[in-house]
Amino acid sequence: MGLEVIYNGMIVLNPYVRENLIKLDNALPGDVVVTGGDRYRDADRNIRSASNGRIVPNASQTSPHLYRRGARAVDIAVPDATDRQIRAAAKDKTSFSDPNTKKYPDGHTHVSLPPYTQYKIPKKIRDEFCKQNPGSPGCSSPTNNCH
Repeated sequence: MGLEVIYNGMIVLNPYVRENLIKLDNALPGDVVVTGGDRYRDADRNIRSASNGRIVPNASQTSPHLYRRGARAVDIAVPDATDRQIRAAAKDKTSFSDPNTKKYPDGHTHVSLPPYTQYKIPKKIRDEFCKQNPGSPGCSSPTNNCH
């Protein structure tokens, strides 16, 4: 079983995603490593990483990583686990949606909570983060609101 979720400086504000990452980590050998977190849409409709402000290539305009979509998704790697182990643990031990657990050619696995209101990031959490980190990528964009 993993000892911790390694965030690598990736911003993952949604407490429901974080809680389910811990459950996933506890069910797998080795640590869960976050490779992609929250995202926002800039004024030019580019999808950008909330962690570093960089454009995320080929990102969907309806990605569940987006604050507007509830920041319900995260990309991970689990070096000590097989794809089958990751998928089974996500399905059986977490609230991550099985149809949205997907392995990508670059090696990362995308997991996402279902598109229900109960799993969306609470607006107050994001507002408080931006209040404490006003220079953080995504905090000044007028199109990145949570709802």
